[in-house]
Amino acid sequence: MSTDLAVAQGIAEAVRQAQAESKRRSWRKVTTLLSAFGLYNLTDSARSRIGDALHAAGLVVDPAMAEVERSGAVRLSLQGASQQAPETSPGSLLPGVTIWRWDAGSLIRDNSGKPPSPAQPVLVDVDVSQAASATLRDGLLRVLVGLNEETLDDLLEADVQAAFKRSKIKNERRASVFVALSSRAEDKHNQAVAVDLALIELAVAPPWLLVVRHAAQTYENGAPTGDADVLSSDQYVAQLESVGLDTAVTSMDAAMVVIEHAVASFGTLQAEFSSYLDSWRLEFTKRPKPDRQLLVNLQASLPVVTDSLRPLKHPTALSWAGPSSEARARQVRDEVERSIEASQGLAGATASALVLVDQLRAENYQRSLATLAAVLLAPGLVAAVFSASSKLNSSWTDLLILLMAHGPNRARQLFHHQTLLQCRQVKRRLNQALCLSASQVVQRPRRTTVERAAQSGRDQPMRS
Repeated sequence: MSTDLAVAQGIAEAVRQAQAESKRRSWRKVTTLLSAFGLYNLTDSARSRIGDALHAAGLVVDPAMAEVERSGAVRLSLQGASQQAPETSPGSLLPGVTIWRWDAGSLIRDNSGKPPSPAQPVLVDVDVSQAASATLRDGLLRVLVGLNEETLDDLLEADVQAAFKRSKIKNERRASVFVALSSRAEDKHNQAVAVDLALIELAVAPPWLLVVRHAAQTYENGAPTGDADVLSSDQYVAQLESVGLDTAVTSMDAAMVVIEHAVASFGTLQAEFSSYLDSWRLEFTKRPKPDRQLLVNLQASLPVVTDSLRPLKHPTALSWAGPSSEARARQVRDEVERSIEASQGLAGATASALVLVDQLRAENYQRSLATLAAVLLAPGLVAAVFSASSKLNSSWTDLLILLMAHGPNRARQLFHHQTLLQCRQVKRRLNQALCLSASQVVQRPRRTTVERAAQSGRDQPMRS
């Protein structure tokens, strides 16, 4: 289909531009691809349709669409560069894999290129967007001695929602959390609210902590729109150090730092959302406008926060971490609950602001109707008065009805007008009567002397 090819060509152009800018933003969630092609279920026909369109656009899909699950992700690359292996940065045993060690109370990057020692705590950071999917699994099993294959498969398969997971393996804990990278209010005209979220899955099994960072996702007005840039390993670890990673003693302490950092990022996100609402209120106070687009977009973006945090309430971090990290786990649990309550409060404030806008819109509508009625009232009233007056037929009953219909404000004017009409009609009738009497006197014939004598003779016998 030509539409599918156009969509695939747009994705290919985005991949080509990302590679030109050295961003390597070539991972796509399967749900994102389904949405781009107007699909929901990953059926066999949907797999074939998407795979054929991407192939026709010059893209290589790894793993193939026939093998990937709906909750998974695929890496897209240009066909000319599909055989090129990702570059391995210094200190990485595998592309996209970086090892960090604790040394004298500080975190340093291990550039030895050797597998970590079982006796020393290490942090293994995996950036899936830069890793080679074909060799990543086997390479991690070779580097991390004692890593369970089932655990690794679960980490590499992107979860749909955050969760504190229970593991049957002794001394092993797994979790998946979302971290809010940034938010922004874009485009002054449509006032879209965009949020970048990244899924982080971790497994802690002393002495190592394995952190797998999946491709970030951009949500615009609450709906996923595509992949976002992810932080490099150095940038991410620097953020973790700012919240206490360098002081961690055990791998479990480091895991709690990773979770605390992820949960705290939503507090920053909510503060940015609150600033959008405060800016709107200030603008609305200065110049009330019935513009509700920013509020609608903000209200649509708030569920992204609650949906990312709510699964962490059951089970809580307190039951997941165990007695050894009870104090920090309680802080994480409380922070999750506070963030959810803050999101609900912000949703209520946004709804109240929408009510104000709707009231302003209603007032403007009523004001427009009043203006229109005032413009049309004078001509309509004049026409109604003269039309009704012409049909009164000198009836005071009709006049009373007319006065009641037009109201007391017009009573005196209509009464005066009707009185003048009645006076004019009476005067006209008097003039007509006087004219008729005068005409009758003028038209009576005069009798002659003979006729008067004859009449007198006829009257005399009657007198005798």
